[in-house]
Amino acid sequence: MDNEIRAFMQSLELPVQTASAVFEKLQTSTAVQDYIKEQSSDNTALVSAACAALELIIGKSNVDTKPVDSALTDANWFVEAHSFKL
Repeated sequence: MDNEIRAFMQSLELPVQTASAVFEKLQTSTAVQDYIKEQSSDNTALVSAACAALELIIGKSNVDTKPVDSALTDANWFVEAHSFKL
C-alpha cells in the first residue's frame, strides 16, 4: 500500500516537506488503506483524508471543510472514487 501512496505522491511533484506530510496523512488513514486494498471503506472518512491532504498542499484557508453530509458523500463519492484509483 505504501507503494501506491508513494507513486501517487511522486505524480504530484510536491516539495519534499509537503509530500512527506501528505504521505503521512494518507498512510495513517484507515479509510485510504481500505480503499487501496479495495475493501469496504468509509466514504466520509475518505473525503476527510482528501481534505486534510489538500489543506497541506494548497493551504487550510483554500479548502472548504464544512461538516460533510454522509448520505450526500456516499451518493457522490461512490461514482468519483471508482473512476479514480490511487
